[in-house]
Amino acid sequence: METLNSTIMKKSAEKYQSEVLDGLLTKITPEEQKMTDKRMQLAERIFNAMKAKNISKLELARKMGKQASVITKWLSGTHNFTADTLFEIGDLLGIQLINTSNEAKNPVVTHYHMVISDSGDDQYIAVKKMENEDL
Repeated sequence: METLNSTIMKKSAEKYQSEVLDGLLTKITPEEQKMTDKRMQLAERIFNAMKAKNISKLELARKMGKQASVITKWLSGTHNFTADTLFEIGDLLGIQLINTSNEAKNPVVTHYHMVISDSGDDQYIAVKKMENEDL
């Protein structure tokens, strides 16, 4: 699913495409691109919540004690938020931006299989640890 910010970026990149820009874009690692994509998605979630609640940048800034330019920076998709800021934004907009639930999506279950053998003089115990994929 393409985000609003990625659409804007693509249009901007198409509009201002150059050899220098192409060279810079080829130097972005997949990990850096993944983090950039996540920041863009986060910014879009905030933007969509603001739109749904009919809250302007100026109003959000006022409620958070920030300048409107800070909100603009947040919505650019390039800002690296602190957890506290994400909690505050989430509380003001009535959305959850960070999952703090203790429930793991895919909990690791560990089982042990024990075999005890006593055949005459040979006695041994074998223990095998089995994770989710072994069960």
